[in-house]
Amino acid sequence: MKLLVLLCGLISARAEMFTAISHMENLLVAESEVIGAMSRYLASEEERLSRIRHLLGEYEKFHSDASSSGLEQFLANPVNAFLIVKRLTRDWSTVQSVMSQNPAEVIISNITARKEELSLPDEEDLNGAAHALLRLQETYQLDPHQMARGDIQGVSFGIELSAGDCFELGRQSYVSGDYPKTIQWMNEAEARLLKEKDSPTVLEEDIVEYLAFSAYMLDDVEGALKLTNRLLELVPSHPRATGNKVYYEASIRKLRRNRMGDSDDSPYADN
Repeated sequence: MKLLVLLCGLISARAEMFTAISHMENLLVAESEVIGAMSRYLASEEERLSRIRHLLGEYEKFHSDASSSGLEQFLANPVNAFLIVKRLTRDWSTVQSVMSQNPAEVIISNITARKEELSLPDEEDLNGAAHALLRLQETYQLDPHQMARGDIQGVSFGIELSAGDCFELGRQSYVSGDYPKTIQWMNEAEARLLKEKDSPTVLEEDIVEYLAFSAYMLDDVEGALKLTNRLLELVPSHPRATGNKVYYEASIRKLRRNRMGDSDDSPYADN
């Protein structure tokens, strides 16, 4: 019963598309179409790459034969001279054509054309689904770590969230102005990122930047500065971090002066 209540709370939180299990089943059908499209793309790419490897092998063999025979002697043969000119004109045009083919465009356009038929969700739907999950967390005081493990109040769903999934929930919390929850989810994203070294689903610097912003919005300027310094270690040329660092440092100096001014024995007390 508890599981049913939780599921109903999650599903009913977003517009008409997400109000019934049947609609969610349609999304699984749409996902199978996407999986099929990705499989077709990979097959096309593998065929294209195989053709390029074959052409590369021909070029390498010809070049190796020319080098081992001595260039002057090799090019003295009019047949070889003809072949090298052909390889760098007509054959190279063929290689260029194969290399520039992009099977993804056709496959993606087919999926896009069927967007309504497949009931593919959009960014608004993603926002709604994220907010529904966050409301569920708030309502039942769920722990982000357990939620990320797919454990909802002791009921395991068997699927865990990636670092990128946790980052998205943290980002949605930030947009909603819920900075404590932002920090919770960004910390969880960072913890999970440590296990994703081979194929990370989010950048560490993006997590740290949101943590710094959230710390500042919670009046933890020193924490924001510490996180910003860490961000600059990760990305020294970060477009916003340098300016934020200067601002945070100035804010801390001003805060310290104000504290000293409030003290009776402060040198600024009479000013």
